[in-house]
Parts: sequence; structure tokens; C-alpha cells
Amino acid sequence: MDFCFALLTTDARLLQPALEPYRSVLHLEDGAPHGWGLGYFQAGEALLRKHPQPSSSPLDWVDAVDGLRAQILLGQRRARPTGRHVSENTQPYRYRRWMFVHSGAIEGFEAVRGEVLPSIPDFIRRNIRGTTDSEHLFHLFLAFLNDAGALDNPRVKSTDAASALSSTLAFFDKLTGAPSEHCCIATNGHILLATHRGMPMQVTRSNCQTVITRSADNKPVSHPHLRAVLLTGGSAIQQTGWESIAEGVVISVDSELNISYSDSDDRPAG
Repeated sequence: MDFCFALLTTDARLLQPALEPYRSVLHLEDGAPHGWGLGYFQAGEALLRKHPQPSSSPLDWVDAVDGLRAQILLGQRRARPTGRHVSENTQPYRYRRWMFVHSGAIEGFEAVRGEVLPSIPDFIRRNIRGTTDSEHLFHLFLAFLNDAGALDNPRVKSTDAASALSSTLAFFDKLTGAPSEHCCIATNGHILLATHRGMPMQVTRSNCQTVITRSADNKPVSHPHLRAVLLTGGSAIQQTGWESIAEGVVISVDSELNISYSDSDDRPAG
């Protein structure tokens, strides 16, 4: 099954320790049948690491971020074929400051591709490099952000970004005639938003007082200031401390790790 996740933490220097409590969730024994990738921000720049080739070796996201410093991290692995195994078809996708991961599939995408592209402005459409439904979904989301005047606003309101994401999915539903099963996560480095339908999506929050690292002289060091929010999509997690996000709701997380939902009446059911 496709799997995606996003982590926000309060200390870029402690990205790997922030992930460590979730190693059991972020360890995929069956590897990456159709590639995997990471997206993160360093010095305000959106950066990507892509591994498009299939691998049957276990994929451990905690080990994969060794040496990285980042407060926001996105990850995605494909379990189904999406065209050639090339970087252009491997997630995350990036445009300026925005990054995006998507699990699942837009049913009937090939039949409606020609109707999607005219709805994306030329200057955004030129960024499409591959052939996947996920990349087109991302660029349509960017088009809705542009329509709202929010594409290049680093402090975009969570409500505006959530509306753009919801409109994107509604657009595809109308074209294909049926809702698709998928999870979407997007971030511009200041806000993170996600939604899903037909596939599990969950969130957990931690105050990592128990996280211990080692100093240069091998002495234990605790990090009581370290906090984190982790979102996952694609597989159900049967552990305490996790909340399921209601389908169709857009969850938003800001740089202070405050969580909000697209509708004040919607709450996670868990």
C-alpha cells in the first residue's frame, strides 16, 4: 500500500530524535516497490531527496533522515506502478516553496487528463515534469491557490489553503464522476495541511521529554523542549496516542504546532 507522512518538530537539529519514538510506524519491511522520496526545508529552501528505483530492502524513515536538519519533513513511498521509475514520477513534488505528497490514486485519471491541464495556468503547468495523477493533482492545487492570491504568500491563512485543497479534490470528483480513495499532504514551510478519503489518515502529538541523545563525550542528553506532530496516510496504526482524521476534513498545522480543522464542528474520531 502507498504510504505518506509529515513531521513538524520544534528543533531542526533534533529531527532524527523526534522521529525515533515512531520507528515502528516508519519502518516498512516490504521496502519501496516503486520508489520513495523525502522533502524538507533547510535555510528556508525546499529540498528533495528522490529514490525512484524499486527496492525490496526494508525502508526505515528514521535511518533515512540521518544527518538532516529540518523542522518540516515529508515522505512518500509508492506501492503501485505510476509509469517509468524516474525522478519525475517520484514524490514529493515541489513548486517554489510548496511541496506535496499523495497516496492512493485518481480513478479514471488518464481519461480526464486533457480536461485538467487547461485549468492550470501556463506558468504553473510548465513545472509538470512527469505523468502521474499525483503531480497533476498538486499543480491543480497550486492553480486554486493562485486564484485565491495565496500562491506566493508564505503566511497564507490555513482556511484559504484548506479551501484550495478541498476545491482541487472536488474538481477531480466532478471530472471522474466518482470520489477517489487517497491521502494528500502539502506544505510551504510555514503551514502544513492534509486530507484524505477512503484511506486511513492519523495524527499524533508528542512532548518528547524522554528523548535521549548522546553528547560528543557519550554522555546522555535529554531534550524536554522537543515537541512534534506526526501525520501518516495509507496504513492504519493500532497504537495508543493516535487520532484518526475524519474523512473530507482538512487538518492544518502551523509552525507553532497548533492544529486546526477546516470545519470547527469537525474533530478527529479516535
